[in-house]
Amino acid sequence: PLTKEMLQQLLQNEYQYEIDEETLSGYPEVDEIRSIFVCHGNPKLLLQKKLLDSQKAFQMGRELGFQYLKLKERPKSAVRMIASFEQLLNNFKASYFAGALMMNRSQMKEDIRKFLGSPHWDGNKILQLIEKYDVTPEMFLYRLSALMPRFFNLREIIFVRFHHEVGTDNFEMTKIFNLSKLFIPNGIGAKEHYCRRWMGIKLMKQMGKWHGELPQKPLVGAQRLKFSNDEREVFSINLAYPSQLVDNRLISVTICFVMNEAFKRTVAFWDDPLIPHVEVNETCERCGFSAEKCSERAVPGIIFNREQLELKQEEILSQILKNL
Repeated sequence: PLTKEMLQQLLQNEYQYEIDEETLSGYPEVDEIRSIFVCHGNPKLLLQKKLLDSQKAFQMGRELGFQYLKLKERPKSAVRMIASFEQLLNNFKASYFAGALMMNRSQMKEDIRKFLGSPHWDGNKILQLIEKYDVTPEMFLYRLSALMPRFFNLREIIFVRFHHEVGTDNFEMTKIFNLSKLFIPNGIGAKEHYCRRWMGIKLMKQMGKWHGELPQKPLVGAQRLKFSNDEREVFSINLAYPSQLVDNRLISVTICFVMNEAFKRTVAFWDDPLIPHVEVNETCERCGFSAEKCSERAVPGIIFNREQLELKQEEILSQILKNL
């Protein structure tokens, strides 16, 4: 893979960039922002010093994407600072460019084909590929989501990212894109509790129980999911790992595939009996599972109970009016 040093040299020699890894470290209020682009005279890229070399390489790869593709409309920093659809689109193009630089398409296609051809699920093979390409789990799954529709005909994909602060019971969905026809909750009640049965959340809870320094090696797991209001099944690959930027923060990233006929033809381990089958819901508040069925529930199903009561009331009112 291309190294941070190689990409930095390209930016400096071809586009006269200045790379600054010191300035942002003096402002703890912006420690979640990976980089900031400054254009006063020659372009300057402010990078967080705490980032892994692979993360710095990705940020530099994005800058090469903006320059090489001549994308003028661009955000100064993270997605939260995007001000228009054109900036959003260009940000996506530059990120795709960076991923392609770091994970060669031909080589990765071959590696994915071998992985999918195995009759048994083996999460260690995912970890080996992440190490081979020297990328983060999020970079790897993002690249995977770009290649699977085009080269493996797996088009119904969902990508989800969660954050979790160790020592709390809060799990925040911070990124999602959904290319399937399934409903995936996003932005529903801010105080609601996402289903604790999802593997990504389970892995973060497991990692958060470790004493002492958090491990740098990701945890990985697979799961077959069925939403309680939908008959279709979803196959998920999940990775959890500690944040480089925020102390005691864990991150989980998940890529899901709708288990249609194309998926079953392509993925040899789709019916591996060791992969857990789990029925899930959106949030605990919207779930009607009994205590016997779900021991992971964080709070009672108050929204579900209210909706059931309203349905019962409507039924009784209809009966009363009918009998008048």
